[in-house]
Amino acid sequence: MSAKSSNDTAFIEEIMPFAIDLIKRNQHRKLTSHTKPSSDDIITSINFLENILRSETVIELCNLAFSKISEVSRTDICMSFFTWKRAEAYFKLGDITNAEKDALTFHVITNDSISKRFIEKITGLPVEQAVSMLKDKYPKIYPSLPDSFTLIALDGREIGPDQLKGSIIVICFWDSECKKCIEQFSQLNQIANWANKYGVSCYAVTKGKNSKGKIQKIAESTNLRYKICWDKDDCLFKHFDISEVPQHVIINQNGEVVRIIPVSLRDPSDVINTLMSLLKYTSNE
Repeated sequence: MSAKSSNDTAFIEEIMPFAIDLIKRNQHRKLTSHTKPSSDDIITSINFLENILRSETVIELCNLAFSKISEVSRTDICMSFFTWKRAEAYFKLGDITNAEKDALTFHVITNDSISKRFIEKITGLPVEQAVSMLKDKYPKIYPSLPDSFTLIALDGREIGPDQLKGSIIVICFWDSECKKCIEQFSQLNQIANWANKYGVSCYAVTKGKNSKGKIQKIAESTNLRYKICWDKDDCLFKHFDISEVPQHVIINQNGEVVRIIPVSLRDPSDVINTLMSLLKYTSNE
C-alpha cells in the first residue's frame, strides 16, 4: 500500500466510527431539535444525510462545526472533512469562487488523493495544473515565505530568508502557554530525527513575547530537536495568519508552502510522508 493510499484509508477509518455510532444512536435527529450538536454529530450528519440535505444546510452545518472545532481532539480530521463538504456544497450551488477556495484549502491540509480528485472535478484540469492555477488565483491560501523576516535562535543568532533558501523546511508554530504544543514535542523529535538524515530543516517558532527563560526551561526539559526560535515582530505569524497553535507548515526549496497542518499532529508519518514526496520530486527534476 502506498503512503497516499494509507493516508486516505486512515482518513476514512477516523470518520466511519462516528457515522456508525450516529446511526446506532439515531443522533441525526439533533439536526431538527433545539439542542446544539457536537462536531462529531455534525460530521456524521453531513456524511450520511448530505444527499437529502439542501446544500445551504450543509454549508450552515459546516460553519457551525468550524465554530466548535477546538472542542474535539481530531481537529485535523474535522477541518479537512468540513472544508471538503462545504466545497462540494458550494460547487452544487454554482458558487465557484468559494468552492475553489475551500478545495484549495482542503488540498493544503491533506494533500491526498481525495483532495486531488476533487480539485480536478471542479476545475476540469489535471491536478498539478489546477493547483498552480488556484495558487495564483488565491495566493493568501497557499502563501510563500515572505521576502523579509527575522527569527532569533536560543543562542541569539538571527535567521532570515537567505539562510533558508534552497532548503526544505518544516515550521511548527507554538507557544509556551500551549499545553498541546508541548505535548507533541516527542512527535516532533521523531520528525527531526528523520529530517536530519536528509537535510530537511525543522524550526519551532514562537512569538516574540514569550520569555527566554521559560522557553529555555521548556527546551531543556523536552530536549526538543527542532531549532527553537522567536519570530521577531511576529512577522511569520502574521504572514501565515497563525491565530491558533500548534500549526505546522511545510515549505519546499523554492520557498513555497506545500502543506499546512492547522492543528496538533495525529502521526509524525503524516509530515514525513509529505517530506518524502518532496525529496522524491526534487530528485526527479
